[in-house]
Amino acid sequence: MDQNAKLTAIRQWLGTGSINIFGLPFSGRETTGRSLALALGAVYISGGEIIRHSGRQLSRTSLRTTNNGGLLPATDFENLILPYLKNETYRDYPLILDSVGRRMNEGHDTVDAAAAGGHPIKIAIVLNVSENEARNRWKISRLAHDRDDHLDDREERYLDERFALFRKETEPVIAAYRHDGILIAVHGNQERPAVVAEAIDKLYEFTQKHP
Repeated sequence: MDQNAKLTAIRQWLGTGSINIFGLPFSGRETTGRSLALALGAVYISGGEIIRHSGRQLSRTSLRTTNNGGLLPATDFENLILPYLKNETYRDYPLILDSVGRRMNEGHDTVDAAAAGGHPIKIAIVLNVSENEARNRWKISRLAHDRDDHLDDREERYLDERFALFRKETEPVIAAYRHDGILIAVHGNQERPAVVAEAIDKLYEFTQKHP
């Protein structure tokens, strides 16, 4: 079956549901997420996107935390991120979520909020990339200056903090999706088109096993 036919089947299966994508920093979440959103006629949503589009100013404490590689404080996640999943503008579209709900309690709340907004999370993807590979990608990115607007990418020590947070906070969230039987793993250490192609293949395989 060609890719267009697979995408058609995925769209029909997904409806207005959501796909949540996880992975280490520099695993390719944004690139993969945006590519899937374009292919599926979905809306790509990340915490950063929500903050930029909301027009809301974060507190100095929140800005300092996120700029230094930390996760958005719980109150901001509850008051800013979760309501966005119920945005009426996106009511008729599926959502591609970029690692929304990175802590266990946030993971549960994200599932509930997405369902309440008409976008139940039907599957999650984890992009498997080693920390060494992610660190190499960070170094290449720094030399290219292609993420200078991301303050939490400016120093390697912040990258180390983000790795530690991923292991402590996000890996249990991924494990919960796996336990629920709605997680697929994709090799993130391929060329970008190959990563997207594998994600589409595995999404299609999932739709055939879980109609």
